Amino acid sequence: MCKVLVGSLGKLHKIQTLAVVISDDVEVDLEGSVDSLWNLCHLFIRGYNWMPTWINPASFLVLSYLKIRLGQVRSEDIQILGMLQALRSLRVKVAGSKIHD
Repeated sequence: MCKVLVGSLGKLHKIQTLAVVISDDVEVDLEGSVDSLWNLCHLFIRGYNWMPTWINPASFLVLSYLKIRLGQVRSEDIQILGMLQALRSLRVKVAGSKIHD
């Protein structure tokens, strides 16, 4: 079921808001499935230890609101966030207090 859902995400071209909540016992890779969500303005992410690799500034051109909860924040994560050109509101919650170089 999870693979079908992930595969269907890329077909939601008009969606503007997406919440991704990953349970502790589930591993989900959205790589490639969100590349066509060009209209996405609001994104909520929870359940990842670090910044998901599928967050690509080239794919999220109009993303203006991002709320993300991570286990760790690395310096490369901050660089990716800085490349989201339309981002106007950012909320980052870190479960731990580690920032890695």
